[in-house]
Amino acid sequence: MTPYIVILFLLAVPIVAVMPALLNRTRIVTGDRVADNTRIALERIKEVRNVDDKDRLEAEDEIKNSLLEDAQTGGAVASRIIPIRHSLWIPVFLIGTSIGLYAGIGDPARLLGSSDSIQEPGLSQSSGDVADMIRQLEERIEANPNNVEALEIAGQVYATLGDYGKAEMTYRRLNDLVPGNPDYLTGLANAVILTNGDTYTEEAESFIRQALSIDPRHQNALWISALGASSRGQVEQAIRQLETLLTLVGDEESVRQSLLTVIEQHKSMLNDAGIGENGATGRSVAVEVSLAPGLSGAVSGTDAVFIVARAVNGPPAPLAVRKIEVSDLPRTVVLTRAHSMVEGMNIDVFDEIVVQARVSLTGVAQTNPGDLVSESVPVSGQPETALSLLIDTVLE
Repeated sequence: MTPYIVILFLLAVPIVAVMPALLNRTRIVTGDRVADNTRIALERIKEVRNVDDKDRLEAEDEIKNSLLEDAQTGGAVASRIIPIRHSLWIPVFLIGTSIGLYAGIGDPARLLGSSDSIQEPGLSQSSGDVADMIRQLEERIEANPNNVEALEIAGQVYATLGDYGKAEMTYRRLNDLVPGNPDYLTGLANAVILTNGDTYTEEAESFIRQALSIDPRHQNALWISALGASSRGQVEQAIRQLETLLTLVGDEESVRQSLLTVIEQHKSMLNDAGIGENGATGRSVAVEVSLAPGLSGAVSGTDAVFIVARAVNGPPAPLAVRKIEVSDLPRTVVLTRAHSMVEGMNIDVFDEIVVQARVSLTGVAQTNPGDLVSESVPVSGQPETALSLLIDTVLE
């Protein structure tokens, strides 16, 4: 720019969030944004037809209005694998800002995005205001905090609009009210992933495990689980889950092809890893790290500096990480396979990598607003000279 603003909208957002991150930001273009959002909007309208006429008409007008506003921007979109964002975070998992990879609960076709364009006759613009609709929804929840249907819609709306904190809080409430629901467990896992910067945390994994223990064929849970495994370098596990998901998509040919593409990418990772580990090349990458003078006042000497190498085409998990402090700068460090975080995933395995330096104001490896970063510098093979990384940008 994974189920309801009515479920449709929500289904789309989760997908976007996970895919890119989990699958190392590999993306699959899934078609025209207008077509995707039109399909989602039409499905969403069907979801609200079981409420009273006044509320239904208001919701339908808001959905149509939102769709037309989005159509003005146009453009093709990719989805993140919600993982299967960022995506599982996952390429196929991320479908677009509105159709994210962590797409709501249910249909992988929505998560992966279909290239088929669905037309709805008589789709005209209304004067509705999405913000007002959200306000009314929140008022309804305030009046009845146990309104499961309203909470479900709110959770997906918040995720779609990027308010991940509220999405997580809402899904936690849903799981308290309706324990053991695989849809709500998956929605909570997606919200936790998004809240933590597209990171497949242990808590998110626990929710996905619960969902799959209840419904081993839950498509969104399988998708997120596969992306999570991929992000941790567990490529074989990711392939098994993707192949299971492939058996569940029926005759959705575009979805099948997207899944097959991701499966082949993961199998290629395994082959590349085998070649890399058999060859004892002992690759090393020297990196000169420095801080822009104008930013020296924005950090303290004890702030952590992470130098991270990742694969250009592969899982988003770091291949090598070094940690120093701002007081050490400028400094030259060397990255080797000894600095890998996951067994079997190191800089000897992938020829093309990118290296970046980052000052973490919170001291954690996860990227956060306010952190200072350098550009990501690509590296192929064994560099003859040291890379130069200047930390000169503040993340918004």
